[in-house]
Amino acid sequence: MKTYTFLLVEDNEGDVLLLSEALEDSGIPFQLMALQTGQEAIDKIKEFNQDELPDLVILDINLPVKNGFEVMKEIRKNPKTADLPVMILSTSSTMEDRRKADPFQPKLFYTKPSDFGEFPALVEAIFAILSTDFEK
Repeated sequence: MKTYTFLLVEDNEGDVLLLSEALEDSGIPFQLMALQTGQEAIDKIKEFNQDELPDLVILDINLPVKNGFEVMKEIRKNPKTADLPVMILSTSSTMEDRRKADPFQPKLFYTKPSDFGEFPALVEAIFAILSTDFEK
């Protein structure tokens, strides 16, 4: 079975832990790299070789230093990462933020679960994105 790699850009350590636990509970093999700022994400993505790119970037919008929109802009303008799947995971559910994200073509804009019981649905959404991408 494939081991999926995720780059999670999230400044809330509690959310990192909850997502990690939910992924572990799924039983699907994964590696999770967590970064706390948008600038760290931009720097790390630039360092990756083509064969090291994660299967999915899970990105918060409200990040220190560089926000999620700035990270997506950098991802999309780099030919190496232009097609990298990105999922927005944010407390924001506003239409304005969704519209601002649209030009960067995120695979999904998902509002963060408010309690752990909602995380299995998030994990299902993540793997639905991946199964769609790997069928192509």
